[in-house]
Amino acid sequence: LALAMSGATTRAQTWSPLQPLPSGSRDGSICFAIDDRIYLGGGGGGHKDFFVYDPSTQEWTAQPDIPGCTTERAFATAFALNGKGYVCLGSDGAQFKQDLWEYDPIGEQWTERAPYPGTPRNTAFAFALNGKGYVCGGADNAFIYSDFYSYDPLENEWALVGALPEGPTAFGSAFTIGDYAYVMGGDHGTGETANVHRFDPATEEWAPMADHLGAPRQTAVAFALNGKGYFGCGQSAYTTPYADMYAYDPAENSWTAAGSFAGGVRCWAVAASAGDEAFMGTGWNFSTAFFNDWWSFSTAVGVEESSGTANGIRLFPVPADEQLNIQFPDDAVEMVITDATGRVIRTSRAVGKNAVVDVRELAPGIYQVVVALRNGTRVGSSF
Repeated sequence: LALAMSGATTRAQTWSPLQPLPSGSRDGSICFAIDDRIYLGGGGGGHKDFFVYDPSTQEWTAQPDIPGCTTERAFATAFALNGKGYVCLGSDGAQFKQDLWEYDPIGEQWTERAPYPGTPRNTAFAFALNGKGYVCGGADNAFIYSDFYSYDPLENEWALVGALPEGPTAFGSAFTIGDYAYVMGGDHGTGETANVHRFDPATEEWAPMADHLGAPRQTAVAFALNGKGYFGCGQSAYTTPYADMYAYDPAENSWTAAGSFAGGVRCWAVAASAGDEAFMGTGWNFSTAFFNDWWSFSTAVGVEESSGTANGIRLFPVPADEQLNIQFPDDAVEMVITDATGRVIRTSRAVGKNAVVDVRELAPGIYQVVVALRNGTRVGSSF
């Protein structure tokens, strides 16, 4: 068996843990980026709070609560346009929402705008492209919807674009690259598919793209970074959660495996990109744990074919036929190796600054190693 480090000849894909959200664990939050800062708030479990994360200082700062709700703004949808953020729909306890709110980060204030013209709902998803926001699908207690609206912030007007290409869709995902949006995943009422569609705002038409890799799923995360789209985590049929991630190359219309989220299996998490990094966190592991964690994802150049080094972890030889040597920047108190689905393959404690993995025991695929160091930090890499 020969294993090659993920991105060995191009870019190292690295997850790094950051300062967690300074509030309660949650899922079903909203998240968007403005001027290389990430805004995150709301969520299930009684959350309507709102924060901004500054990657340059790695600090969170509380902002005014998301308005228009009494107890929480859960499973809402959000997008950013022209230096402002927009939050709409969602649920406030048992009440489905229809309102739209604009957030001005300079004045740190919310302004109510024209309400969403469809029926009140939650679980919709959104993207922003060419000066407009697009809100897609969603559900209430009776229906999953296929309608697809655009919002023009300059005119403060909504317009019905048409129907989503997969029909009724809740908990879908989208990212934008260049002049197009790419939509995938979601609950269609009859299950999930691996289909991916590209939306052209100039013609308002959809085109089928290559299916994403991995299992069909919903409640996943999606973001664009350095000209590629990323999609992963989520769950299928409300029974099977995932940690695997996949990268999409629009020039080749192809997908490749991109390792696993270092935080483990995760559903209803949030993610957004700022600068040369993406950020992801919160969500539920579909078992006993909700999260307020926060991670950065980078694809920085700097991994060589003969010896892969990323985030302070050195792996050699690459590729490995029998044994893979791993060196850490400090003594490791714990090392966890997971496969592309997030399943734990090996856990070792007090491993020092070096570890050896017998790759003959591993099936072909992408694996993630996450290490807790003696200095209190955690580092990770893929191989």
